[in-house]
Amino acid sequence: MNKMAKFACLVLCVVAATLGSIHVANGETLRESLRPVIVACSKEHGVTDEEIQAAKEAGSPASIKPCFIACVFKKAGFLDDQGQIDIETGLKNLKQFVKDDEQYKKLEEVSKLCSFVKDKVVSDGAAGCEKGALLAGCFLDHKTRIII
Repeated sequence: MNKMAKFACLVLCVVAATLGSIHVANGETLRESLRPVIVACSKEHGVTDEEIQAAKEAGSPASIKPCFIACVFKKAGFLDDQGQIDIETGLKNLKQFVKDDEQYKKLEEVSKLCSFVKDKVVSDGAAGCEKGALLAGCFLDHKTRIII
């Protein structure tokens, strides 16, 4: 399975725990299939499982380090190396992973709704931490649209 596609789905899992109900091609839920991805970005940015669980329970990415979220979005293709939003690449990667057309369409709609984040002015440039956090917040704001 494509690692970048796994990252795309991870982001959605982190910001909207309800995505555990979305099943992927191999029959696992997104959350189950993405454990290695969570571990990689967690190690890179010092985020613990407890912090991720607390964010899920709170229904907010606010307690997660923004650079962790950016790490995930960058590896997913939703953020490029310059810290800029790239919804098209992120969706392309996501399409390879989410095989249910209805689920993908809903994820695509929310991704496009959140594309406004690309125009937000941030102070950390290519790091993308601030844009990653803004994008995660937007996904969370629209999580009810994703639930099928």
